[in-house]
Amino acid sequence: MSSENGTDNYLRIIARDNLRFYNPLNKGIFVGENKRVWLRAKINECALDFYYSLNGEDFVKMCDTLDMSNLSDEAYVDIGFEGHTGTYIAMACQDLSCTDKNKCNYADFKNITYKEL
Repeated sequence: MSSENGTDNYLRIIARDNLRFYNPLNKGIFVGENKRVWLRAKINECALDFYYSLNGEDFVKMCDTLDMSNLSDEAYVDIGFEGHTGTYIAMACQDLSCTDKNKCNYADFKNITYKEL
């Protein structure tokens, strides 16, 4: 989540493919002054879908399905890199707009649940 003016919050996704970073959401998803947002990721083979909810019950898909096939050991052979990429399940938050480390925004995560469907 990022803030344009300190109160209006936006959800954003930063993805990386072939050493290029991009934002599948373009401008982000406006969530206003909500202090609590639920996030969900669903993975089916190499298809990754992100969802969010403002009430913990009604989830909305955030963007087009993302391709996870680049999270394999063979993914970077075509561009001259080889090695174990590994695949990890995690959640992270980074304040990319912060210029003063004493005033950076942060997120507290209550839990992360992994459930095989």
